Amino acid sequence: MPKINKYKSGSIIYFEGDKYDNIYLLQKGVVVLKFINIETGRDEESIVQPGEFFGVKSALGKYPREETVSVARDSDVLVLSVQEFQDLAKKNSRLIIKMLKVFSNQLRRVHSQLENMLDEKEKFEPEDGLINTAEYYYQSGQKENAKYVFKKYLDYYPNGKYSSKAKNIIDAIGDSLESSSVINSDYSKQNAKAFYDGEDLFNQERYEEALDIFKDITEGSEGEFKVRGLFEIGKCYFMMQKWKDCISHMASLIQKYPRHSDMDSILYFVAYSNFKLGSKDKAKALAQKVLSMSENNMKLKRKAEQLLSMVEE
Repeated sequence: MPKINKYKSGSIIYFEGDKYDNIYLLQKGVVVLKFINIETGRDEESIVQPGEFFGVKSALGKYPREETVSVARDSDVLVLSVQEFQDLAKKNSRLIIKMLKVFSNQLRRVHSQLENMLDEKEKFEPEDGLINTAEYYYQSGQKENAKYVFKKYLDYYPNGKYSSKAKNIIDAIGDSLESSSVINSDYSKQNAKAFYDGEDLFNQERYEEALDIFKDITEGSEGEFKVRGLFEIGKCYFMMQKWKDCISHMASLIQKYPRHSDMDSILYFVAYSNFKLGSKDKAKALAQKVLSMSENNMKLKRKAEQLLSMVEE
């Protein structure tokens, strides 16, 4: 059963990196989310309002917390398990809207658009509210988020009136980042060959030619090769010393794939590029972040330590 925890001012509900699967709803008080803005490298804060959820994305995705949550004023917080949250969501489309509101920083920025599309004053059937939410993300190009919501629709309404539409769109979106399957087609084989040609050119330090190949791959594919190709594009910019292009591209990659398997390397490239542009504070913050993530990657850890030493000279 959901339970209410009472937190005193100054308490920590959880730290960045913690691995818990609870979802929280602030009922009373003030709670602050603290995180690093990947694009600027600076610490930022976001205040949770009463009636808002937090800890949703990491709990549903089953990965470590991405922010530290502290209590700024004595607070009452409802604590739910993932199953309890999903049971509530099945019965309440408004709860789904609130969940998506805090699903990620990106979804926070577009929440006002979501509310305009799904007027909260209008009463939706839960089935209609869920499919409208999924279609909003699909039509706005946020395919990863759309796929998640369409799948949840099928979980709750396997024989619902929109089930055929949901299945068709999921198929159209294709494999997500977490899929281990490989696209079974001649087109996939062509992408594989092109990708390894690009890697070969990169290893020969022919970065501009490699960049052109990786751009072609990402413009004409989805799934595994697109994700890997986008990462290689950022590496090409880095090796070509196009620091601003590297930062801009990697920041976009992080926003689109916040769980990218090479996230520690991506952050290192952004950190070093900031250092080369004279933004030492950003470089330092990001290098420290890399150190906290690279315990099992000694080569990258040494690079981050060297960068910190250069920053502090």
